[in-house]
Amino acid sequence: MDIDIYTFMVRPDAATVWRDKTVRERLSWYYMVMKKIKPPKYLIAKYIKVEEGIDKNTPIPDLIKIHDKYRDEFKKLYLKIRYKDVRLNDLETADYSFLDLKVYIAYEILKKCGLCEWNCGINRYEGRRGVC
Repeated sequence: MDIDIYTFMVRPDAATVWRDKTVRERLSWYYMVMKKIKPPKYLIAKYIKVEEGIDKNTPIPDLIKIHDKYRDEFKKLYLKIRYKDVRLNDLETADYSFLDLKVYIAYEILKKCGLCEWNCGINRYEGRRGVC
């Protein structure tokens, strides 16, 4: 089923917002993803190869530094895909990608939670509840 027809049937308010030129301009990337013209950013992240060895002893600050290094590579690839004729189909997927690194960092942060002002340090990765 065409995405426009589906959206109009399920969420007519969501379909009509795209008729606004300003919305289409400001959210142009998301419009292109919705129309399947461009890939979502998480798929682009799968094509950035992370070469550093990461293990369970790598401290979070070091993981963040590695992340920042590959974030710049991600931005370059994203811009090529957005404004040039680079396509994901023409690229090689990475064995360990920028997306894998992001997931690993998220899990490590969840193991000692500090996501809110309580900073309780509870292991949410194991499903435990914290103060909040």
